[in-house]
Order: sequence, then structure tokens, then C-alpha cells
Amino acid sequence: MEHSWITMSNDGKLAFVGDSSVFDVKTHKELAVMKDEFGRRIVHTEKVLYLGFKDGKLVEGNNQFAIGDAKAYAARMAGAKTNN
Repeated sequence: MEHSWITMSNDGKLAFVGDSSVFDVKTHKELAVMKDEFGRRIVHTEKVLYLGFKDGKLVEGNNQFAIGDAKAYAARMAGAKTNN
């Protein structure tokens, strides 16, 4: 595998890799491959938007920068370096 992004699901159970693989974090097994609307593997993806639905309603969201998960975003911002 070449250099790539990794994005986590909000519950931390899934890892979405930039080569389009989806892994179970606990078992390290590939569970799925992300594909486009034509069934082709999405390769070299860096931008991820994770949306969770329940009963047809959006209940959670996240992206590769942990914006959408308030706790993860706060932790990231707390560790950010400032230009002061």
C-alpha cells in the first residue's frame, strides 16, 4: 500500500483508508471496499465525509479532520500549535 489517509468512524470501530478499504479496527480485517456509483473502486481518496443515519434521519457526522465529533475536534484543537 502506498502513502494514504486514515479516517475513523465516530465510534472508533471502523477505519476508512485512502485506498478505499474499510477495516474493522479490533480485528484488523478488511470489511469492505468503497466504490463509486459505477461499482469502481475509489482509489487515492483523501476526503471523507462520514454520516450516520437512524430511522432515515441523520444522527451523526464527521470528516477526516474530526469536525463533526465535538470531543475529537476539541482534542485536536487543544493540541494545535498557535502562531502567537
